[in-house]
Amino acid sequence: GLMGQQEQGFKRVVPSPDGQHLVLLGQSGSLLLLSAKTKQLVATLQPGSERWGCQCACFSPGGELLYAAGQGSQVQVWDVRRRCCVHTWHEQGGLRTTSLAASADGATLAAGSDSGAINLYGVRSVLESAQPAPLHELLNLQHPVSTLAFNHNAELLCFGSKYAKSALRVLHMGA
Repeated sequence: GLMGQQEQGFKRVVPSPDGQHLVLLGQSGSLLLLSAKTKQLVATLQPGSERWGCQCACFSPGGELLYAAGQGSQVQVWDVRRRCCVHTWHEQGGLRTTSLAASADGATLAAGSDSGAINLYGVRSVLESAQPAPLHELLNLQHPVSTLAFNHNAELLCFGSKYAKSALRVLHMGA
């Protein structure tokens, strides 16, 4: 645990690509920003709550933005340097966003949901609209998406579900 925090445990640790920060997703839904160097708490970006507990998070390729999603498919965009929410948008895949991933080139954001749907969004449209239209929708899984990851050059997207056997897919993003 963290000194001074009453958190019982953490669901996930998300490192920033620039190596400056770590984000801990608490069991209660809290979102804790830590210094990667000192492991000290820098800020609590979203306090845990019944209404919007954080389910998943990912950093932008430069580490300056943090995308965090909660129960109602509401995704918040946080400015890590200023430690404030700069935008909120609604993901259209299902009732709950379960996984997020940002491409290494910074152009695409993938969001997986509890229904098994994965939506691909242009980052520009996500930052400009509260209801962005997905560029592409993938309906290959029938279980909640637990894994989403782009490869180093944003050419491949790997997605899967830990709730079913043989539920891993790879999408070629190239033209």
